[in-house]
Amino acid sequence: MRTRELKNTSNSSKLFDLSSFIFYSLNSLKSMDNLDVQVQILLTDAAPFEYVISHLMSAHNESRVQAEHFFNACKQKDPETLLLKLVHILQHGSEDGLRSMAAVLLRKNIALWPSLRIASQGKVKEQLLSCLVSEVVRSVWKVLCDTIAELASYIFYEDVWPELLPFLFRCSASADYTLKEKSLLVLGQLKPHVHSDIRMQLDMIHRVLHQCLSITMPHQVQLAAVHTFASFIQSLDVNEMYMFQDFLTLMMQCLISSFGDHNETVAQEVLEALIEVAGSAPGFLREQFHKILNLMIGIVEVQGLEDGTRHLALEFVLTLSEARGYASRMMRTLTQLISRLFAFLLNLLEDVEDNASWFTADTKDMNAGLSNNFILGKEGVDRLSISLGGKIVFPIMYEKVVSYMNDSDWKKRHAALIALSQTAEGCRKVMIKELESVVHMVLVSFGDPHIRVRWAAINAMGQLYMDFGLEVSQHFHQKIAPVLIDAVGDFQNTRIQAQAAAAIVSFCKVCSADDLKPWLYGLTEKLLLLIKNGKCMQQEIALTALAAVAESAQSAFQVYYDSAMPYLKHIYHAMDATDLLLQAKTMDCISVIGLAVGKDKFSQDAKEVMNVLLYLITSISDFDDPTASCLLQTSSRICKCLGKDFRPYMDVVMTALLEVIKLNDGVSVTHANDMVEQVMDGHYDREAVTLGNKRISFNISLLESKAIACDVLFCYLDELKEEFYPWMEKVLPIVASLLTFPFHAMVRMAAVSAMPQLLFVAKSAVSKGLAEGHNASYLEELSDHVISSLVQVLAKEQVPDVLIKVLGSLEESLQISRTVPDGRVQEIVDGLKDVLTASMIRTKDRQELKVSNDFDDEELELLQEEDVEEEAIFLQVSNCIGTLAKLQQSAFASYFNELVPFVTPMLDKALTSEEKCVAICTFNDVAEHCGTSAARYYGIFLPFLIEASVDVDADVRQAAVYGLGICAKNGDAQLEFFIKEALRALNHVISHQSAFQFENRMATDNAISALGKICEYRRDCIDATQVIPVWLCHLPIRNDLREAKVLHQLLFSMVARLDPLLLGQSYQNLPKILSVFAEIIIDGGDLASEEMLAAIPGLLQKLRRAMEPAAFAHLWESLPPESRKILYPVLEHS
Repeated sequence: MRTRELKNTSNSSKLFDLSSFIFYSLNSLKSMDNLDVQVQILLTDAAPFEYVISHLMSAHNESRVQAEHFFNACKQKDPETLLLKLVHILQHGSEDGLRSMAAVLLRKNIALWPSLRIASQGKVKEQLLSCLVSEVVRSVWKVLCDTIAELASYIFYEDVWPELLPFLFRCSASADYTLKEKSLLVLGQLKPHVHSDIRMQLDMIHRVLHQCLSITMPHQVQLAAVHTFASFIQSLDVNEMYMFQDFLTLMMQCLISSFGDHNETVAQEVLEALIEVAGSAPGFLREQFHKILNLMIGIVEVQGLEDGTRHLALEFVLTLSEARGYASRMMRTLTQLISRLFAFLLNLLEDVEDNASWFTADTKDMNAGLSNNFILGKEGVDRLSISLGGKIVFPIMYEKVVSYMNDSDWKKRHAALIALSQTAEGCRKVMIKELESVVHMVLVSFGDPHIRVRWAAINAMGQLYMDFGLEVSQHFHQKIAPVLIDAVGDFQNTRIQAQAAAAIVSFCKVCSADDLKPWLYGLTEKLLLLIKNGKCMQQEIALTALAAVAESAQSAFQVYYDSAMPYLKHIYHAMDATDLLLQAKTMDCISVIGLAVGKDKFSQDAKEVMNVLLYLITSISDFDDPTASCLLQTSSRICKCLGKDFRPYMDVVMTALLEVIKLNDGVSVTHANDMVEQVMDGHYDREAVTLGNKRISFNISLLESKAIACDVLFCYLDELKEEFYPWMEKVLPIVASLLTFPFHAMVRMAAVSAMPQLLFVAKSAVSKGLAEGHNASYLEELSDHVISSLVQVLAKEQVPDVLIKVLGSLEESLQISRTVPDGRVQEIVDGLKDVLTASMIRTKDRQELKVSNDFDDEELELLQEEDVEEEAIFLQVSNCIGTLAKLQQSAFASYFNELVPFVTPMLDKALTSEEKCVAICTFNDVAEHCGTSAARYYGIFLPFLIEASVDVDADVRQAAVYGLGICAKNGDAQLEFFIKEALRALNHVISHQSAFQFENRMATDNAISALGKICEYRRDCIDATQVIPVWLCHLPIRNDLREAKVLHQLLFSMVARLDPLLLGQSYQNLPKILSVFAEIIIDGGDLASEEMLAAIPGLLQKLRRAMEPAAFAHLWESLPPESRKILYPVLEHS
């Protein structure tokens, strides 16, 4: 903007030339003293200060940066005077832009408020309200409203602005409509949850808003009231919402009257407010749900309205469909309205033209001929199908799509195929039943006379592979593969070729190497021709497709390696610097092929390829360019292929990798209405979301680049191991800082995965003498740092998948470390408690939702998916507890006391088998590793174990009976009170008629093992002469091989000491025992350890010596012939 010329009106301003003040200051006056002088002048003289503020809005970067330097210097030196001068500009500034900028700067620097003296604070508050009344320029007072609201939110907790609400209420009662609007704009940004005073004034707020929503009010006042209400409703509870129910009627009246006045600008603002209500408080719409939904779909269907109006009405319906609870459940019952809505979405999809530039496009993202209506319709079909599910949407969609497919208008056929592909994800469970007819419909369209319809058919097939991969591949690939190959060879239609190549990528992802083999030659030949002769767009997609073919074919692609590589080498040799992306795609394709064919085959070209790759990487000038990420991914694949032979290239690739990882996060937070800040930042290309009065914008490409770089780092760590050690010190602090990176879950996921890998690298390097100057104490410090960093993340991470990974990495780090300082154990336990507490709250909320009326089958599926996530979290917590118990042994028993209240609720009968299994296994780990110290918990857990031993689920039974065996081995005297019930439960498992059916065998084996441990360790609590023969008759066990070795070793030990109760009177049990040994020998190392097998001959000799020769001979003859045949050579050659 143009700034007014300032005159030197004071002595101080004569000290320098205003026109050159900004530039001269930094270039010539570098000393702090001179800068202090200039700052003092700025803070005492209005003219220079206004000049600096005006240059903060400058389009010239140098002027703006220098102005920012002076502004920040003033802020540091005297924040109180700075804020007072900004208020002075608000009061007396002659230019609208200057006053607006002063308001923006006040809001942005509200954190300086505590530095003001009490008197100055009072003065600022008073003058801000005075300015609000006196300001007449709309653009300025709107920004001022934001500033006042921001300050109010900042200081309301301290209850130091009691005059504000009365002031706002007085303004709202004023006859001045502009003053009413101003008061509402401030009030709308004061959330009821900020301060109790607002909640106490809800009656007054209701009266104010009700009056301002009256149809007698000007539109601007009505709209301010509408937006204020939409903001307030988000923070109210159900009872408070009820007192505002009449507002919905008023808002609909306002909407309808705006159409009567032919004022769609007002209508659109009301619709925006209603969308906000639908998204944040859908329950508020309950009493007039059908009425408002019918109104919105009616608006959607009126062709005479502006597209923007109809689109907003559509957005309201889609937002409501995506809400959980009553709203989405009611939506699913209104099938006629949904049918009307889907008809409108199909109508939007028809808005596509035969734009000539589409046919010759050089980039696959070029949407020539596609309107905003088409794009909105495509998104709407996708959202509707995902939110309402296939049971409702698929029948409606299928009926309409079939009708459209038979229409002579190519636009309808095109729309039908787009709708089909967009509903595949959301309707998967229902569409899969009709998959044959759906695939047939798409295949028929491959021969459609119109190219756009053929393109849509190929696109739909690719989507079907993405959503029904295995099903489509198993049943239809014989029909699909030939037509896709033909489409890739359609050199008359470049768009068809490109889309077919893209579909092949999806085709190959789910196609096994065997299924791909018949088509491998045809696919490779056509794709290589496309790479050689196609345009840039075709080449890029063909390279990706060829990589997908190689990845699916794996070693079978070796046959085509020698013919493919010359084509690929030609590209990277022939391209100049302007074709960096195509070169990167080529290198990426080569890396995938190299990984597929293996190191032996790829090594002949590896050095040349790596030289080119290193050259390309060092040519990167802008590391936030997606090309950099592509090249780094290429390097990671070659690293996987070459393994530790990749080490010589690490200096170059790590330099680039660290540059990408350290990129600015690309996120900015501004005020939602602050276009000034958007201009200053210059970020028009960002994707943005608005949360309340904040606008958060993201550079998605940059965030994805960071995520890719983190994945590449993990690959280097995994492949190079101790060879990565030289980069440890640089990488570790960067990775640790990304553990809580708030803007991209995949960045956090990769960082979390890297932490135990870094620890392993260091441990391996130290053990192999590669960590110069570092020893065991360094490892202890590093282990403590890694574990502590992961623990600190536990309470912060909100994304379930990432939290699961954090827990997994924590457990892995504990296993690598093998030691945990005592103080750190408590920290870990506290972190696990935080996770379990949050999990229990979420679980409780879901249970309450499941029994509420606002619930249906579609949402049940969503909640069941969340249940599975919660089970996975609990499983990882259990693994951490088990590892801690293993490392700490008996010392961990006291810590477990804090976790018991979280574990025992998971044993409830009403919970899933998976949850009960995890809870039982958690106790089993503690009982096993803490020994007798864990006996204090037997009274709590043994009744659960005994009850779970007869559970209908085999996995639960297996875990429970295994736990009984552990307790029998490690328990103390109190176990005696549970032995009889335990024996009864074990006998039920072992003697059940289905005990040895496949699904029950593991549980039965563990029950037999538990019975053996009772015979050995709790013999004083049982009638051994009755129980031991029962146990022996079920030996050996053959299904749980791990437990088999444990149990058979136990039997061996008992025989070796010539246990009289085991052998029986007159050795009556020995024939059975020897038969068991014979079976163990014949099965080799599966049922016993190598040591036990080697010791069996000596044991047989010991038994023979212990018995009278005649008695042993008689016993020998009583053995089954098969057992004698196995044992005879063992006995005779021992």
